[in-house]
Amino acid sequence: MRIDRADLLALAVLVLLPLLWFGPVLFTGKTLLPYDNLYTFEPWRSLRPGLIPHNALLSDLVLENAVWKLHIRRALSQGELPLWNPQIFTGIPFFAAGQASVAYPLSVLFYVLPLEAAYGWFTALQLAIAGINMYILGRVLKLRPLAALFSGMVFMFSGFMVVSVVFTMVIAAAAWLPLLLAIIEFIIQKQEEKGAGSFRPVPYVVAGAGVIGMVVLAGHPEFLYYTLLVAGMYTTVRLLIAWRRLGRGRRADRQGDKETGRQGDKVTRWQGDQSADHPISQSPNLQSPITQSSIFNLQSSVFNLQSSITLRLAKLALWLLLLAGLGVAVGGVQL
Repeated sequence: MRIDRADLLALAVLVLLPLLWFGPVLFTGKTLLPYDNLYTFEPWRSLRPGLIPHNALLSDLVLENAVWKLHIRRALSQGELPLWNPQIFTGIPFFAAGQASVAYPLSVLFYVLPLEAAYGWFTALQLAIAGINMYILGRVLKLRPLAALFSGMVFMFSGFMVVSVVFTMVIAAAAWLPLLLAIIEFIIQKQEEKGAGSFRPVPYVVAGAGVIGMVVLAGHPEFLYYTLLVAGMYTTVRLLIAWRRLGRGRRADRQGDKETGRQGDKVTRWQGDQSADHPISQSPNLQSPITQSSIFNLQSSVFNLQSSITLRLAKLALWLLLLAGLGVAVGGVQL
């Protein structure tokens, strides 16, 4: 896929739109953290006894997620890794639990920005990543830039993504599924182009493993399962489609070979009929290029091509399974 000016413009739009959408949070000092929910618990309730939270279902963001981020900041400021959470009973594993997204690359925003501002920037940039990944999938699927841009906008502003902005682990994990599907689609397209030719998708497998690793590090194990299930089903369907396409190509080749054979028989019969009374046919330089042995060799080549294509598809499936295994290995420590 060649990147041109239209692609760059579309990517710029996908980055700009979330920044505009969350502008009231990013540029006015407001926050996505539902601090009003704290007033339903002591000691804050005594300060505002009549306050009713806007949405009590969002309390996890201030009771858990924000507290996790504060714990990480304190540990890092002391030059330590947040391996342990001593604030629950006798303590529990923290870093290895994974849900705090300690090692997720974009979580660095929580460590360098004020916590109230970091949530807004994390959310806006994560939605931009989701839109860009969907745009890449659209372009790999041969959509025009405008159509791919529309698909990216629909995905990043979908109901699921918008209502999940207060759950950082969810939007962080869900944003990478389109890119994983794009890599799978690209690998299969390359193999379709090669046909029976050799194709080693090692760089793409490594990239796919990195994407799965990002899902692991995002901190929501359920979405790792969803991602692998969707990727597995998509791969199965695409391999079946590729097998059928290559099968139609083989049938067309065989039909062409049969037609070539019939034409060769006609030429041979015509030469036989003309050899007795046509003196020019006796010239040694005017012999038919199609013989029975050449037709037999061509049919053998078609059979070998069919076997080779089947073998290539099987190897491609094994590479894609290896992709999933490498992804789990990259982020397995977080599980």
